[in-house]
Amino acid sequence: MLRSTNPYASPKADNADRSREDPQGGAKRLYFGWLAVFALNLIFPLLMAWGMTAPDGRIGMLLAIIVLLALGFWICASARQVGFALVVGGVAVALSQIFPILQMMAGILGFALTKAIGAAPTPDGIAHDGLPDVETLAAGFVITMTTGGLLIAASTLAGLMIQAVLSLRR
Repeated sequence: MLRSTNPYASPKADNADRSREDPQGGAKRLYFGWLAVFALNLIFPLLMAWGMTAPDGRIGMLLAIIVLLALGFWICASARQVGFALVVGGVAVALSQIFPILQMMAGILGFALTKAIGAAPTPDGIAHDGLPDVETLAAGFVITMTTGGLLIAASTLAGLMIQAVLSLRR
């Protein structure tokens, strides 16, 4: 018996978008997007902080950077909608570095929190040369975690607002 085909039938889904069927492919893109956005958002804060940070403070700063990077990967893995908002909003926050008011405010709050909890930026708590030098590991860690955490929160909020306005779906 001959097999007949209907010329009016819809085409097979061979060339359909498989990104929705392959959760790992979408996750990989989300992870790569987070890594790229994270790196872009390090530009201004790292340029500002590196010059006023002593070697011990830089160790704390780098440890906090690793924790924040891992936090973003965890968000992308556990809540993909929120991870997508984080990446989308992270692009907006990265672009805001042209006029880095948000980054400066986050850094100022990081310094204020560090002083408030008693992990003074310098061992004696006094700024040298008029700059708030970060000389201790704890101070570098707390300032960076606070600054980065605030920027991650701002990125997520901006991403959720952008998604709502543009009706983006992931």
